[in-house]
Amino acid sequence: VEPIAQGRAKYEVRSDRRKWNIEVEKVLDAAAVEFFVNGQSVGTRPIVLGTAELELSTQDGANPPVVTQTSKIRVKNAETGAVILRAN
Repeated sequence: VEPIAQGRAKYEVRSDRRKWNIEVEKVLDAAAVEFFVNGQSVGTRPIVLGTAELELSTQDGANPPVVTQTSKIRVKNAETGAVILRAN
């Protein structure tokens, strides 16, 4: 586990759209990360200058995961599967 990695996520629901954005920063030991919600992979992104960001929006044709306060969010090293960051 990378103790200094930090992250934030934002989930937006409106009558005509859903949007989910997650960002992880201060990642030291990974070339790419994979984002998970409730055990399901929702995307992989490269680490650039210690940071990776994923944004999914129905307006762009994506199918963002449904996220609640009890959702389990994980960010893992895409190569090793090691958990870099977790919420819930």
